[in-house]
Amino acid sequence: LRYCQTVACGEPFAILKGAILKMYEHSRAHDMGTLRAACAAGLGELLACQLSEHTVLAPLLVTALQDKLPDSRVGAMRGIRHAARNAGADGLPMPCIQQLVEPVYTCTTDSKEHVSLAADQTLLRLLQVREDPEKMKNFVRACSSPSTGRAVAEYCRKSLANVELEESDVE
Repeated sequence: LRYCQTVACGEPFAILKGAILKMYEHSRAHDMGTLRAACAAGLGELLACQLSEHTVLAPLLVTALQDKLPDSRVGAMRGIRHAARNAGADGLPMPCIQQLVEPVYTCTTDSKEHVSLAADQTLLRLLQVREDPEKMKNFVRACSSPSTGRAVAEYCRKSLANVELEESDVE
């Protein structure tokens, strides 16, 4: 990102986005796990830089969250947390949150502990559970599936009450 910002060209974000998307597709096509995880995190970093791109980036993050490789799922959640942390007081746009919450919530039951812990951390950041309780209410109201909205809200109330944010997630 720093390189693209210093290059004398008109579209540094577009260059970076194109590079990450090409690397992500290449890593998926050739089953390159480490690169795939880094690219999944990069998608979230892109979202942090340009929230207006959420309509393009959120579906790609959903794909990464459903990846068979645990590290790719964790990478996507790391990127999502970064985007949510840098989105300001209002957080990510609600349509973006709606797309991301269900696959993140699904990861809370993953058999790999580092994946389920990352999912807990991501739900805390994404829904701003502690900072803005209204965000959760808005999500539940806007959720296309009322049962999913209620299940996520109940999980957050009961299971995330004592979860501490990771050091890297503390501002």
